[in-house]
Amino acid sequence: MIQVKRIYIKNFKRFREVEIKPEAKPGLFIFIGKSYLGKSNFLNAICWCLYEETPFKQSIEEDSSPNDDILNVDVAKEKEFAEVIVEIHVSDNNNEYKFVRSIIKTQDSKFNVYRLSGSDWKLVPNPEIIREMLLPKSLRKYFIFAGENLERLYSAGFEKELREGVQKVSDIVVLDRAIDHLYSVLIEARRDAGRDNPEIDSMINIKEKLDLEIIEAKKKQEKIKDEVNDLKKIRIEYKEEQKKYEKYKNLFERRDWIDRETTKIESMEDKIRNRINYLLTEKTPFVYLRKALEELHSHISHEEKTGKLPPDIEADFIKELIKNGICICGRKISKSDKSTDILNKLLLEYEPASHRVSLLEDKYIISSIIRDQSELKKELLNLIGERGGIVAEKNDLDREKKEIQEKLKNSNFTQVSNIEKALEDLENKIEDHSLRIGYLEEQINRNKNQSNELDDKIKKAEVMTKKNEKAIKIRNFLEDLYKSLVYVRERITDRVRRALSFNTEKYFRELFWDQEEFEKIEFTEDYGLNVKERGIDRPKTEFSMGEGKVLGLATMRAIAEISGFSEVPIFFDAPLSNLGAEIKDNFLKIMPDLAPNKQIFIFSLDDNEMLEFIKTSIPKNRVYKLKKDPKNKHSTIIEKYYA
Repeated sequence: MIQVKRIYIKNFKRFREVEIKPEAKPGLFIFIGKSYLGKSNFLNAICWCLYEETPFKQSIEEDSSPNDDILNVDVAKEKEFAEVIVEIHVSDNNNEYKFVRSIIKTQDSKFNVYRLSGSDWKLVPNPEIIREMLLPKSLRKYFIFAGENLERLYSAGFEKELREGVQKVSDIVVLDRAIDHLYSVLIEARRDAGRDNPEIDSMINIKEKLDLEIIEAKKKQEKIKDEVNDLKKIRIEYKEEQKKYEKYKNLFERRDWIDRETTKIESMEDKIRNRINYLLTEKTPFVYLRKALEELHSHISHEEKTGKLPPDIEADFIKELIKNGICICGRKISKSDKSTDILNKLLLEYEPASHRVSLLEDKYIISSIIRDQSELKKELLNLIGERGGIVAEKNDLDREKKEIQEKLKNSNFTQVSNIEKALEDLENKIEDHSLRIGYLEEQINRNKNQSNELDDKIKKAEVMTKKNEKAIKIRNFLEDLYKSLVYVRERITDRVRRALSFNTEKYFRELFWDQEEFEKIEFTEDYGLNVKERGIDRPKTEFSMGEGKVLGLATMRAIAEISGFSEVPIFFDAPLSNLGAEIKDNFLKIMPDLAPNKQIFIFSLDDNEMLEFIKTSIPKNRVYKLKKDPKNKHSTIIEKYYA
């Protein structure tokens, strides 16, 4: 369990010199103060020390370096080249570490890690390795974050970051590296198994090429999906900008309604298309069978009508005459008699026809099958008709949307016109990217099928030779191991996603005051958020500030449940800002149990709700107050609240 034992900040931003020594036990630690006293800069100091980043508001300009202008203003007036230092002392089970970063203006920063040995601090080589082992940079946003980041967690384009974060905390990334390494070993094993057999070697080369193309196509597909999410994020920003122009409000709203309706129609069209494809691919053999049966049925009916299907009695009567040696006229005949030959010829002529009499019974079975297959034709026609109606409705909506876009694009307001043109370009790019994703999916499936076919051919070819039996056994073992790892990866990925969905919904319901408003909260395979409101068919896509923040809090807690870093301290800046009274009250009630195995450092305004909560629920030695330094105009001091 990682616990913070000391944080020391000197000359960083608002802090001329502060030191806190929190109790090294799980639980809440509250920092309160007025606005602009450095609550966000305290988190920036931690991030700067560990990662040389200052990601939170009121820190640096967006395009500047994290080391620019971090020197405290009061100190800078006295000494322009004063040293900035931040130290973080943590314990990890039986070890204690001290992370130290320092910088002097115009110089590069220095980062060191020390391990406590007896009573001395020993410098550790490769400090980044220790930091990544305890507090990895890739996971920073899941244990150090600002309150306003929570409400924006589910803005457009969040899927990529959430997916990557969850995969890292659940060790799926480690499994991916193992799979990649095993694949490279497997390639060599395949070559060894196919050595001295040109045919096998050639097939292995083709298979490897196909497999690599699949991997590359998946990477491209993932990259394009992320680009689509980024484009959607920009689209939302443009639409937010449009809302400023009241004159065009009705047109904006109508277009947004058309977009929602088009999404619903496309979903219905996909379902119909999938059903038609299913019927055509799965039932096509029956369509051809029906056609063949109809022809056979027609032929039997024709034979019956023309009298070409004689009754069984004619063949039986001739057989009896031959057996008894009697001619049709009644006289006795021998086997060598010409009349016997005539009877045998008649039998050959009638007997096949008499065998076909059984087809008369088959005719009724065939008729029944044909009647059943007519339902397939009827369903296909109905589906095609239904799809035609949907496509027509979609075309009408598209036509109306284009008319609206033309009005907005040709508007006299340059700003509106420019946004419309930009939106049109975005829509075209999104559509183009979607087509590319579909094309890559087809390529992946096609290559998979060819790779599997080659795999079967390779194994069959290997059976034909006794050479390289040991290499073949190794190859087969590695093949099975590789498939097992991929299967395990898929199972773990699915299980993690379902666990994240379950816990996010669970914690959201604990936090949100109107629980019955929401029916289901879950994540799709691509980590898209699917929130279903009770009584509404389509998923909810826009959230109030309070809903967004509570969803973020619930997700962060859910991630902690599945992460290997569940005992890393959490630093929260302004988690309660912009929350309604009821949601804030609920959050304060469950805050002590938010993460029972962690230290949780919360930085908040000293409003009435928080002060009352501190008075009734937080031990006195766990509350700190930020206040202006009476001796320095631009500095903040931190002291015990109950000092």
